[in-house]
Amino acid sequence: MRSIEARFKEHYKDSTTSYLAFVRAIKEQGFSRDSISRNFIKLVDKTDYDKREKNQIIDYLVYLSNPLRSTE
Repeated sequence: MRSIEARFKEHYKDSTTSYLAFVRAIKEQGFSRDSISRNFIKLVDKTDYDKREKNQIIDYLVYLSNPLRSTE
């Protein structure tokens, strides 16, 4: 599995914001909450999100990285 940072750099070229690049980098990749949180703080521009909503955003990013699988 490639790192979040490597995937982020690849997507950042085509994204309008660092937040969107981060979402594309982690979506359905199975990263841990700890890894997402550390890299979110490191890579996403502080002006791309409201600091008061950081925990809710990270919760959502964890969900995007690890979506619920339906059973058939």
